Amino acid sequence: MSLECPVAHPRRAPALPVFFGVLILLVQGHGAAHAGSALSVRTDALGLRVKDGYEAARSLARGWQGDASLVYVEAADSLWADGSANAWTYLYWSPQARITRGWKVRVGGRVTPFDLSFPFAPPALEDGWLDATQAITTAGKDPGFRRAYAAGSLRVAMLSNGLTLHTGPARTTWLFGFGDGADPGREWIGDALRGTAIAERPGEVPEASGELAGGRARLTPWLAAHGAAALVKAGGAQGAVTRESGERTRWLSAREAAALSRLAATDAALDTLGLGAVNAAGSDVDANLAALARWREASAQTDSLLVRGAARITAAQHDLAAERPTEIALYLVLDARARPALIRVSVDGIEVARATYADAEWRALDAGAWAEITRRTARPGARVVRVDVDGADRRTQNVTWTGNLPAGQLTLLRLKLGGGESKAAAIDFVAATAP
Repeated sequence: MSLECPVAHPRRAPALPVFFGVLILLVQGHGAAHAGSALSVRTDALGLRVKDGYEAARSLARGWQGDASLVYVEAADSLWADGSANAWTYLYWSPQARITRGWKVRVGGRVTPFDLSFPFAPPALEDGWLDATQAITTAGKDPGFRRAYAAGSLRVAMLSNGLTLHTGPARTTWLFGFGDGADPGREWIGDALRGTAIAERPGEVPEASGELAGGRARLTPWLAAHGAAALVKAGGAQGAVTRESGERTRWLSAREAAALSRLAATDAALDTLGLGAVNAAGSDVDANLAALARWREASAQTDSLLVRGAARITAAQHDLAAERPTEIALYLVLDARARPALIRVSVDGIEVARATYADAEWRALDAGAWAEITRRTARPGARVVRVDVDGADRRTQNVTWTGNLPAGQLTLLRLKLGGGESKAAAIDFVAATAP
């Protein structure tokens, strides 16, 4: 059986043979007893490290509650001697929701969420804590760690803030518990940010099973065995973190400055990305508003056309309903070889007819013929007839006739066009007869 374990600093090389000899005897002495423990030690391969599953749990916690903070981490299945495990449990506390939710992350990526049946709100873990494998490597230099290791297999690895120390200010610590069977064994507690030793002591006796009975089923091994005491310590630690610790403040000042610089750069990047997103969204909004304005303008024009069309249809229905329709006819007469190319006729501002002329029509008109420009029904009453003439010489002129159209009669109008600059166009009333 092989065992990977932390060793002393290379400058203490003469003590290495003795240290390895002690470790070999410890492994041989405890090999049979460790095989039946609930959290068995496996040394033939590495499992899941704490920080391997941390990112997944943190992402899920942020999606659950924006104010969630990590308050507790513990190995949940098959803890190995190198500080890795088959599963880790991460507990997050949300002050806003007043609830603690846990995520168990297993080797292979499977994640199981669960809620605690009681409020568990110790102080949040400080940033920069070491992974359990790294903490064990550093702890190997401490004689107290080797003394605790001699008590049995590594069966507890727990990361918390203010739950393991009975006195002094709250701080983030790793607790490694060693032992076999029902024996509490021994515990080694170290600073989780630096890996330095804090205490080595006998393991605490598990609490009676009646306490926290409703919530122990989903808890991790250490928290299930010491849940009531953890709740008491969590309440005291919440107050302890508000008290100043001069030594720790001085030690954290440089770390805080570095963290703030990284956060400033991150915030600047996020601000840039956010500003870009806002500008892009603003451009989209402006484009959408412009499109909406165009749509409203087109809709207004369409509504106007529909109203005018409906009015014309109503007028036409009224005219068709009469016994005799009211009509208007306009004829063209040329004088002095006038040459119209295009004639447009409008009644009350609405174009009702358009006619074009060329050599054949001009010869007929020069012979004295009258050419009908338009003949159509109209509403009786006062009407304004306007005629626009475009000549073959590109000269344009217009003439207007205003008069009354008798109901049920045909009103004949004559348009006279003369050649040259001195002869202007004119419309004459000819007669109003029965259609």
